[in-house]
Amino acid sequence: YMNQRIILSFLLLLFFISPEILAQGRRMAAADDAFNTFQYNIAVTRYKKAYSRTKSRPEKDRISFKMAECYRLMNNTKRAEVTYRRMINSDFARKNPVAYLNYADMLKTNEKYELAAQYYALYVENMPDDPRGINGVESCTKAKEWIDNPTKYSVDNIKKINSKNDDYAATYSDKFYNALIFTSTREGSTGKGLDGWTGQNFSDLFQSRQDRKDEWSEPTLIDSEGKLNTTSNEGAPVFNASFSTMYFTRCGNEDAESSNCKILMVKRSGKGWGEPQVLELGSDSTVTNGHPAISADELTIIFSSDRPGGKGGKDLWIATRTSTGDKFKKPLNIGELVNTPGDEVFPFLRNDTTLYFASNAHPGLGGLDIFKSYKRNNEWSKPINIEVPVNSSGDDFAMVFKPGEDAGVMSSNRKGGRGGDDIYTF
Repeated sequence: YMNQRIILSFLLLLFFISPEILAQGRRMAAADDAFNTFQYNIAVTRYKKAYSRTKSRPEKDRISFKMAECYRLMNNTKRAEVTYRRMINSDFARKNPVAYLNYADMLKTNEKYELAAQYYALYVENMPDDPRGINGVESCTKAKEWIDNPTKYSVDNIKKINSKNDDYAATYSDKFYNALIFTSTREGSTGKGLDGWTGQNFSDLFQSRQDRKDEWSEPTLIDSEGKLNTTSNEGAPVFNASFSTMYFTRCGNEDAESSNCKILMVKRSGKGWGEPQVLELGSDSTVTNGHPAISADELTIIFSSDRPGGKGGKDLWIATRTSTGDKFKKPLNIGELVNTPGDEVFPFLRNDTTLYFASNAHPGLGGLDIFKSYKRNNEWSKPINIEVPVNSSGDDFAMVFKPGEDAGVMSSNRKGGRGGDDIYTF
């Protein structure tokens, strides 16, 4: 009899719930589902619809935060800043102080250093043990200093190979250092439709060569047979010392994979390529592995991963093997001097003893900055910011040197580029 009453009460309750409440629940579930599968471009459209249909202030704040997160993860820092601002003084922000941190990060990237410092300080009050807040406050002080006193580097946009889309993570692809292979989402890439994360084309590997007059050729796909460039995202290539083997990243879009990424290696075969092989870097297929950097003897690999046991976000990990025919041993975290609760990405090994990488959580000018760390007694030293003009308030990353020279290529989405990420010489 009690059970019957409970069932009857439940049915009556369902009867009185308005169809609009049920529809709103479905809208939010669909938006959250897209967000949780990294489809931020799709999620933000769904959140907008849910936002316009709700009258509840707490719910509006929650949706605003989610929308701001989508914009932040899509690198639309201006929209992210405006959307965080909408809920930054709410109860939601007070109960979820990461909102202060992420808002401060967007302010810093948009060069509003004084206001950013206030919100980093607010985050420190709430989360005193998280170094991102303290580093953020320090960033805002140092940024002005670095802008006023630039280093001797010069940075120039390679206009001929950049497009209005994202072009980034270039590597030298021959021993004369006059050919590049790089990542691009430009028109002509092989994936169908748009990437639900970025709203751009899926990325592919392209190549360009410099002639005797130092002019770069029109970039072309490095492969159009579907061997290397597929309907997934490919990018972040690096070669071994003899340029006979390339390591690169592929992020799943086919075979019902989620967006997790793998590192592949492929050997050159005449003027073409052999069959790419996935590098085994641990048994967990749900983790993301990407951005390989390889030592001169190919026995050490450093890469970026979100695997368990890290410091938070994406960390740099290191794995070794005894010969190039062997599998890599279990990867080890490179350590807490280098890794932070933020993201450490795009490593590059110079002379096997200096590590260049990008981070958004060490003291920097905004977005990703490039840092270097030295190997001493098998430990990596505290990272040093490369400062202005290599770093800017935007994302600066993927610094690659020519051997024996303080020159090379890097990537940045700084102001004055052709659009999105661009490739620069330094």
